[in-house]
Amino acid sequence: MRKVTVLGGAAGTSLSDVGRRLHELPSIHVEDVEYILLNDVVEWVNFHSPGDEYRNMNTVCSQATRAEVIGYWEAAFSIAVDRLSAVPLEHTAVLVTHLTLFSASRLEFYATPLLRSLDRSTQIEVRQVVVLIDDIYDMFERLSGSLDLYGESDIALGEHVSHTKRLTGALGDNETTIPGEVAVEEDLSPSELASLEIELNVGILMRLLQWRRSEMLGCEELARHFSCRFTVFGVKHEFGALQMLLEDESAVTAYISHKITEPRIENLRQDALGRPGVWPQLTTDLNAVAGGLRQHRVVVVQPTAIDELRFTKNLGNSARLDRYSGRLSERWPVPAAAVSKVASDASPRYEHMIDRARTDHDSYRQGLFGLFQHTIYDEIAFRDHLLVSCNERLLVFRPTALGAYVSGGVEEEIGHWANSLAFSPSTHVAAFVHYINELYGALKKARLDEGPTLSFNARQAVTQSLDGIFSAVDIDQIWTVCVERGTPIDRVIPQLTSHLGRIPSQAQDRIELAMGQAIAVLVSTACKVPGSAVAHATHFLSASEADCLNDALLSRIAAYFHNPTSNAIEAENQRYVGELVDFAGAGSRVEFIRMMSGFAEMAR
Repeated sequence: MRKVTVLGGAAGTSLSDVGRRLHELPSIHVEDVEYILLNDVVEWVNFHSPGDEYRNMNTVCSQATRAEVIGYWEAAFSIAVDRLSAVPLEHTAVLVTHLTLFSASRLEFYATPLLRSLDRSTQIEVRQVVVLIDDIYDMFERLSGSLDLYGESDIALGEHVSHTKRLTGALGDNETTIPGEVAVEEDLSPSELASLEIELNVGILMRLLQWRRSEMLGCEELARHFSCRFTVFGVKHEFGALQMLLEDESAVTAYISHKITEPRIENLRQDALGRPGVWPQLTTDLNAVAGGLRQHRVVVVQPTAIDELRFTKNLGNSARLDRYSGRLSERWPVPAAAVSKVASDASPRYEHMIDRARTDHDSYRQGLFGLFQHTIYDEIAFRDHLLVSCNERLLVFRPTALGAYVSGGVEEEIGHWANSLAFSPSTHVAAFVHYINELYGALKKARLDEGPTLSFNARQAVTQSLDGIFSAVDIDQIWTVCVERGTPIDRVIPQLTSHLGRIPSQAQDRIELAMGQAIAVLVSTACKVPGSAVAHATHFLSASEADCLNDALLSRIAAYFHNPTSNAIEAENQRYVGELVDFAGAGSRVEFIRMMSGFAEMAR
């Protein structure tokens, strides 16, 4: 059977365009089910299609019944499978299709029979499933072409006004509006009409959220059914990353978790000072680290490939509802070589979409904006946690940048990753990347905020590491005398009752190793890694911000992701522990633990 990748995506994500672009590569063969449906299956004589430009899925789904559309789809799928089964083995075979269809005339969603069809196929086998996603604003823009799903905006608004007035009783049973015209009736003020226009557009945007979620869940179930890799991939990732994901079976994926709110706040502050487009260096580095790791066959999945919760606030009014604005702030920077950039360079903030009357927001519109923003917030939680769960590797990039703390969103993602360990393979690991000065600052803050917890965790780590090697009495003595009082280890060894006490070098090596493991626990605790997951995470330190992008460092991270054994974790732990102890100016590992546990002053 021919192995294929299923590439899905909701309408408005440029799925067919991406398929065509991939097909142009000499190593990839693409068959697009909808393209085949429109060009080789549908008999257009049965449709009211004034010209070739109307021969699209919107026309088919609006004029044909569900059963008819499914019949067309199954015929197109059969043709696509026949063609893919004949693709040479040295080429990558890709099946492009939507999993969810929508009829604008009936306002109904329905699923294609993709799972059933693939299950019954004797010609192809699903190797992996990739679902493309994009910002709903870009989806709306792409679907608003003159002949597309939401192209006839004036007609849609006229119908929405008429429907609203019927619901409220303002339009009599015998009254009507002229199709295709927006009638500004005497009883509708400009403000009311603006509210209805915003209501219509917000409703469409929320429908697109639903559509995109349906596509993601459908693709997830498809991958689960065939026990294959599943990747949610924003089209604002670099095209090279998508190509690698499709072609290189040995490439691994890693979800990158990082601060988002803090860089945006800085961007808004700069914008208010008359310096638009200014973002912290961290923002640029995040795009760069994805490109750097791809050179080592690691595909980094970035949450900022979707950036929708970016509304400005009405700062002039402190009332809760009046703080909501329909105006979008600047989007998180998109990589230059993205699969698909913003849908409209002329209006990247899409102010025309939901906020045409910014200066006159009544409470109704403010409440609508509030509902819309909270819906997007809920979607972020769903989507980002889905990204964490479908990528075995977690890359936490400079979590203490822009403030010596781990943000709430990053902490939640680390917690989700940790909770998944019980149901995941041994390759389910995390790598934390730090600029050493930032990490040390976070450790100092953690010492002030939760010193007793750090001390308790360190002592537990020492105890667990030495258990079975030294007696419980010996372990208590090591902690009390060495850590709390600061007595050098070599002075304690002769007093130990364990047989290792008679071999001083072995005893000292074991104690030093235990102290190193305790430091690893301290660092992970400060970075919000639950105790149950510490053994599955390690940290990579750089001397400066720029060195976080150093190819040697990225190569080590990639090697760890490709071969995440316990030995690899231990080797990296020993490495960064030594770097951290040296940076802190501590004379030994024990001295560092004394400092972090509050038994000695911090050297820096």
